[in-house]
Amino acid sequence: MAGRADDGRPIPRVGLRFTLRFQAVVAEKDVLSRTWFCRKVIMEQLQLKVDAIYCLQWNQQERAFDVTLKDEQVYTKVAMDCVAAAMVKPLACYKVLNLDRSNLRTITVHMFNPFVTDRALADFLWQYGEVLTAARHVKDTMGIWTGRRQFQVLLKSELEGCGGLKRPPASFSLGADRGYLSNRGSRLSAGGAGNEATWRECAMAPAAGFVVKGGMKPKAARCPRPAMVAVGKITSTEAVLGGGGRLQR
Repeated sequence: MAGRADDGRPIPRVGLRFTLRFQAVVAEKDVLSRTWFCRKVIMEQLQLKVDAIYCLQWNQQERAFDVTLKDEQVYTKVAMDCVAAAMVKPLACYKVLNLDRSNLRTITVHMFNPFVTDRALADFLWQYGEVLTAARHVKDTMGIWTGRRQFQVLLKSELEGCGGLKRPPASFSLGADRGYLSNRGSRLSAGGAGNEATWRECAMAPAAGFVVKGGMKPKAARCPRPAMVAVGKITSTEAVLGGGGRLQR
């Protein structure tokens, strides 16, 4: 699934981790040369060493170089440098697009009434972000559905939210039916202002019929607000830190 850049070209919706796209805006031979791009842009202007780059691919259809950095720290620094030097050649010969989607989450939903529809759950999750996939029913080793469903969701931005994202609650109700959410490797809101619930890896909240030791642990501490970053005239940290789309200058 793909979004669109300012000129209508597709941007990968799910995204590529720690990846920036350098799309040529001029048809000069040097600008399209991998060797010239590596020497002039990567090494001289951005001052990156070879070991900072995980992968560099040429995208013929988009006339662009897709640069995947080795880790989040390098990726964030390079994104900021691109914003700051956007009008300086040779970087000005490229439109820099952010292909990372740091707001992408795989959310597991467990409804104890298995007849609640996938559509009803997707509609609930749309309050918190863009649902990218149909429900995937999680089965056990015998091939029997466990009652859990997984969705890939691009969470909305929220200044007051944990990590700058709008996160769904750890527990919720659809009518009389109770449900629980887990987000592997992340945190979901416990419902109270500023509170959060920490889910252990692959664990669901305990319920009648089964017990999960240490399933859900509410915390009273407030979730810290995300650090704001200002580089030039950017409208939000999303453009720099992985919200997707074109880097603003």
